[in-house]
Amino acid sequence: MKKNDKYRYAQGRQITDHGSRIYDIMGMRLPSVTTILSLTKDQTYLKDWYAKKGYQEAERIKNHSSKRGTAMHKFLEKHVQNTGYDDLTAIGKEAKPMAQKIIDVGLAPVDYYYGSEVMLYYPGLYAGSTDLICEHNGLETVIDFKQANRPKKREWIDDYYLQIAAYCMAHDYVHGSKIRQGIIMVCTPDLYFQEFRFKDAELRSWKHKFLKRLDQKKMEKPKVYVATPCYDMMRIESCVSLIDTFSTLGKAGVECRFKSVKSSLVTHARNLLTAGFLNSEFDYMLFVDADVEFSPDAVARMLVPKKDIICTPYRVKEKPEHVKYAVKFKDKNEIKIEPFDLIEIEEGPAGLMLIKRVVFERLMDKHPELKINFDQSTRDKMNLEIGAMEDAIDRYLYNFWDTTFRLDTGEWKGEDLSFCALARGAGFKIYANLDSTTTHHGSWGWKGKFGDILVKKA
Repeated sequence: MKKNDKYRYAQGRQITDHGSRIYDIMGMRLPSVTTILSLTKDQTYLKDWYAKKGYQEAERIKNHSSKRGTAMHKFLEKHVQNTGYDDLTAIGKEAKPMAQKIIDVGLAPVDYYYGSEVMLYYPGLYAGSTDLICEHNGLETVIDFKQANRPKKREWIDDYYLQIAAYCMAHDYVHGSKIRQGIIMVCTPDLYFQEFRFKDAELRSWKHKFLKRLDQKKMEKPKVYVATPCYDMMRIESCVSLIDTFSTLGKAGVECRFKSVKSSLVTHARNLLTAGFLNSEFDYMLFVDADVEFSPDAVARMLVPKKDIICTPYRVKEKPEHVKYAVKFKDKNEIKIEPFDLIEIEEGPAGLMLIKRVVFERLMDKHPELKINFDQSTRDKMNLEIGAMEDAIDRYLYNFWDTTFRLDTGEWKGEDLSFCALARGAGFKIYANLDSTTTHHGSWGWKGKFGDILVKKA
């Protein structure tokens, strides 16, 4: 296949940032097209499929398909570039005839190509990589190659159309082109080939649909899973705080869900609640302990900055005249106040802590040894306790929250401070909200605002 150098494509790099794919191109960090589509699509079908297949079997199918697709793309890329290549692995032997089918049937009308595995971007909005930009039957065309376990129905692949439409818009904007056609080429392991073409008016229609999805991503509000571990009963002050917070966030369009687990072991309760959160579609988990009073502004102040982990510290239950917070600074003599009146800390309490979903997703990936296993009857009881219809305990119960003890120093840490160390070890930063007043209830009401301790030390 001949190369035409009509267009000069920018170089960049693909980065995975806290679970999301982004592109670094010419100093711009842009979300990927696939990330935008993933965040704005209805996940019902995928969840139903996981439930039907079972998590382990679904993951096996997904991972095998992904590896086969990567191998197929490699064969096609090397063919387009006229570079010798072979893959004698089992996956390679599956993928090679699929690639050859696309070459023999799908690429026959291609006169020449402008770029293979091209990185495209729309300044300030998005970026992505497309498989082939070429002249196909006399029309400048964007082509994407897809593998599938079975033939695709047209109504199943809207996101494929949206993906190509986004690439066409980016190419036209940056390179001044007039891409008129998009083609999706699909092949199954039994070599069933499908081609979905769309051009001109239909392509413009898909561009408009992608822009709506882009607007949807910009306008989306976070969804907060409020979790309360409880030994016995909740303080009435904590209940009122929750009611006020639900009311305030609801008026702002922020969806919330509340779940409490009663246990004599706070470590078990936190791990169980985390499994319930991960089994939901919510973006953040907000731990609210049963003895902490706060105002809705504390939660708002933690949500707005969009950090991975933020806590609002509350006073330790000591003598009423002693003001102490369970917070550890990297250097207490050099504390920098950041935008939104936050400070970075090393450790903080979890009784009023907001945690983004990606934190737990990365920890599951980095620490599979923390997986907790129970027999089926025990899992059934726990699933019922967190309101899970499927086996969320088998999939999501990890020992993220546990006390630690150092043999060399004799230092003991509670489960929340130990979690902070685990999260920081995975590359996350932890922040504390300075400007919200809390009361830690017990035999006394320990009231205070964390930021005041900085004022007194100044």
